[in-house]
Order: sequence, then structure tokens, then C-alpha cells
Amino acid sequence: MRLSNPVSGSGTKVRQGFTLVEMLVAVALVLLMMTMFGEIFSIASSSVSLQRGIANNDQRARAMDTMFRGDISKRSFRDVLGFLPGEDPNTTPHPFGGRRGYFSISTNDRFNGADDVLQLTINTASIRTNGDETPIFGRGTALSASLVDSPNQPDADDGQVEPDRTSQSSAAEVSYFLRRGNLYRRVLLIREPLELAGEETEPQPELADGSDPFQLTATGEYLTSFGPRSPGMTASFWSDFDFSAHRTLNPDTGLFERVQFHGLNSLENEPTGATFFSLGKPSFRFGHDVVTGQPREFGVINNDGDVQLAFFGRFLQEETSSVNFGYPQWDSGFDTDGDGTADGTGANPFDPAVAHVLDGETRVITSFRGGQRRSEDLLLTNVHEFRVEIWDERLQRFVAPGHEDFNLGGEMGDYHQDRCINTGYGSAGSDRAAFDTWHPGLGSLPPYRAMQFYPPGSVAFNTADNPGIPANKRPEIWAPGRTFGAMTNYEVGDRVFPFTIDLNGNGSDEELGASSDGVLDFPTESHSPTRPMGYAFYYVCIRAGESGSTAPPWQAREGALVTDTGANPAIWRAVPNLRPLDAVRVTLRFIDPGTERVRQVSITQSLTE
Repeated sequence: MRLSNPVSGSGTKVRQGFTLVEMLVAVALVLLMMTMFGEIFSIASSSVSLQRGIANNDQRARAMDTMFRGDISKRSFRDVLGFLPGEDPNTTPHPFGGRRGYFSISTNDRFNGADDVLQLTINTASIRTNGDETPIFGRGTALSASLVDSPNQPDADDGQVEPDRTSQSSAAEVSYFLRRGNLYRRVLLIREPLELAGEETEPQPELADGSDPFQLTATGEYLTSFGPRSPGMTASFWSDFDFSAHRTLNPDTGLFERVQFHGLNSLENEPTGATFFSLGKPSFRFGHDVVTGQPREFGVINNDGDVQLAFFGRFLQEETSSVNFGYPQWDSGFDTDGDGTADGTGANPFDPAVAHVLDGETRVITSFRGGQRRSEDLLLTNVHEFRVEIWDERLQRFVAPGHEDFNLGGEMGDYHQDRCINTGYGSAGSDRAAFDTWHPGLGSLPPYRAMQFYPPGSVAFNTADNPGIPANKRPEIWAPGRTFGAMTNYEVGDRVFPFTIDLNGNGSDEELGASSDGVLDFPTESHSPTRPMGYAFYYVCIRAGESGSTAPPWQAREGALVTDTGANPAIWRAVPNLRPLDAVRVTLRFIDPGTERVRQVSITQSLTE
């Protein structure tokens, strides 16, 4: 039987493959799917990278927040108010026990967030808000092979018997500053040596024979367990020791050629005393000239003859560990031709008159580049802004010291540049843009001292102040002889400042009529701008009455009642007038280089307790 073939019988052919159109459609679909998968993968990868960048920025922000808040909470200067010259620790309403060390801010160009410096002393024993008493560690090179024979040396301060090139303390100087996109935190320990035989040990190191290893000899060397240290030949002082120190007189020669270590007693701010070197005085701090007390924060960049001022803040550990940076043990050598070796005349690198040339690319000072401790003080990279601001109570917002702002009532802020009472402190051209807690033994005023009422006739006084109080109720200087009979008596609500005056310049206030001729020519013999008690109190009349011919015994205690000396005396109540700094804010703006994701962080820390 024969079967027919339906296919062949129909006259059609069997297909052996795909048509060109079908192939093109298939390829297009495959390409489309690959493109979609590639796009999805790219989006997923970008999302992962973005999240990684955000996480990195968050981690850096948290680390900075923890570090900054930790330092501020450990500050030794708790009651942040500048000292007056001759301020008496026995009578001041702001005890010296809460004003140890210093707290200093330099903002230079207040419109530039890259040239601020925050510098302060910290002490883990000062913590009030947390229980972290972890000591601060730093390098302390052994001065002899045996710490047992010579226990008064930095390497022994951590309690280890064998040299380990490590030291510790509960206190330090800390500096924050920004240079070329890098935020640095420079830490110098304030020496806290172990007690020996139950007695306190002097902060100045001492060898077994009782000699001072940092008092220069004819050879100009000091010995360490690593061998002698010679000027310009081996390491510098700050490559061996992470300690706060300054140059002082060598008693054998009478020349400034001896390193003085700072101990815990350097945190004290008593107005007199020669047994310690108070860090409240700027001249003894890191970053300041020992002669003038001025901060050293600027150098220059030379771009083919175009010389421009350049901010460097504080010296880096790379720079201070350079063999050229001998200070404070020796004068520093200077690389004047840029070949990496010192060929210039030795000098004090903190002296504002000494020129520092910064490398145009790295911003490292050319004379001191290549130090062995590079980046040890580096805190954060890729930082575009580090801005430090303080709370202005009169403006009710954060400002840079030396600002030019007014509140809605027309009042200048407490840290307006026209309220600056010491225009001589700060880097050249800083425009009164520094806040500092100062020292009572300096004989000059701190840059700013905020008050509710500024005394009439003082530099900081402005007639637009306190617009909510009638002009006749704002504080005036107390005057004698105000009587009911003459209708000049004091009324309830009147406010006065005491009228006392240092007529002979001996640092003490004399009462009325105590001038050399026995007569006070009021008001031409004007009141001292810093007294009494720095106008820490004003006095409100709570009972109308008269003022006598002599001043009443003003009391420096909140709420104290003072009875005037008139026949029908007015009664006064003491009211605090000073405004210690309430808060500080740091603004950071940095970038994650992998994602170019920018993060801005504002860290606000209260200074009140």
C-alpha cells in the first residue's frame, strides 16, 4: 500500500532556520535585555557605593563628634570667662578653681571657614558629664637606660619599669586646625610624673646625678637611650617628646637655651608666683611666641614671585619632628633654597617676624618637611570647612568673635568687634577675631568679656544697649551726695556700678577722696575700666534713699544687700552682670572621595554646668 506525503503533496518546503527579520528581532531583544540588566546592575552598584559613602561619612562624623565632645567635656577651664588684670582669687565671684588652663579660639577671617583654630587644655579629672578618666598617651623617649636609677623622666610616667618610649598624663594641650583639606588634632601632654617616696615630683626631668638633661651644655646635646641628640643632626625635641614645653633661661648662661616642661601646676592661674609657668599666659602655649605671646598661624606661598599669605594654623608633627625643627631645645634651621637641608640662620619658629614658606602643593612648611612623624596628628581628610563659633547671648545665636552684627533692637552683639577690649592680641590682620580666657598676671585685658550692662565710658559701652530698659534705669556710676532735699536721691529700680578707682596704680581700689591732693575731681578722675571686680555686679535700688559722701561697702555676692552711707540711705541689691561663654559650635563640611558625597555636620556643645 502506498502512502502519500501530505507535505510534498502540498507543494511547500520544510524550514531549515530563522529568517533575517527574526534574527534581527531576537538580537534586538537580547541587546535590550542585556542593556536593562546592565542598567539594573549599574543602579544597584551605584546604590551600594552611595550607601557606602553615606556610611563612611556617618562614621567619620560620629568619630569627630565623639572626639570633639570628649575634649570639650574634659576642658580644664570650666567657667569660660576671661581674667582681668590683677583679679583677686579671694574676692572674685568666679572662683579660680573652675578656671584652670585656658580656652582659646582664633577665627582670623570670619568669612573663611578654613582658617580657624580651637586650642584648649583638657584634664580627665575635670569631667563632669561622663566617667571617662582614660589617661592621655604620647611619646616619651627614655633619657637613660634605667628608669629605676632615673625615675623622674617622661618615659617613667606610665608606671612601667622598662623603657617603652610611652608616657601618659591626665592633662594636655589640644589644638584643632585645618590645613589643605586635612583636619588636625595636635596633642601635647602636660607632665604628671609619678610620686617618688610619697612626695610630689617636679615636672622638669632629672637624671640620677640630679642634673637637668635639658639644660644645654657646651656640646649642645642631650642624651637619650637612643644616643645623643644634637642640633640639626638627629631628632628634634618634639620627635622625642609629646609634651607641652617652652624655651626659657639657662641659669648657667642667662640665655634662652633651656627647655621647660609644663606640669599640672601650669594649669593654675594665680595672678602672681614664679614657681610655675602658667599656660593661661599665651607666651607659654604651643603655637605662640615666648616673647610676644602672639599666636603664629600664617606663612607665605611663593608662586613664581607672586607671594601670598597662607594659613597653617599650628605646626604639624611632621614639621616639629624634622631635624631642622630644633625648637624649643635649639634654634630651628631654615631651608632657604628649598633643597631640603637647613642653610639659613637659626631662629625661633614661633616668632611672628620669622618667614615661613609653605609648599604650594602640600602646604607643608618647606624648612621642616619630611619629619619622621608625618600624619600622626591627622584626624580627618577631605575637609572643606572647619568653622568655630561661640554663642552670643545678646544676639541669641552663634557667631564668630569679631563679627559686625546687631540684633533687631539695634544692639551690637557681645562679641561684636567694637566691643573688643584688647585689639593687640591675635594674628596679623585677624580683625579682633579671637576669644581667649587670658591670665590675671598679664596686666592687660582679655579680648572680650561679655556683660549684661557695659559700664558707661568703657570701650565696650554703646548707648543703644538694653533698649527694653528706660535710659534713666540703666546702670550709671554711683555718685556721692544724692539727697532728697536736692531731689537727686536714688529711686527704686535705679541701677549703679560702684565708683572706686586705682589712683596710684598699685592694683588696689581707693575710695573717694583718696587722690594725692585729697580731693576727687569727679568725674574727670574717671573710674578704672577694669574695676571694681570687673563690673561683675551691678546694684539695683530696692529702697529709695540718699547716697553719702563716701562709698558704701559694696558686696560681691549675688543677692547681697548694701546700705548706702547717706542720712536716709538707699538700699542696694547685688545682681550678677557678667556673661561667661555658654556654648561653642563647630561646623564641619567634608566629602567622601569615592562617591563625592558632601556631608555637613554641626556639633554644638554647652559650656554651662
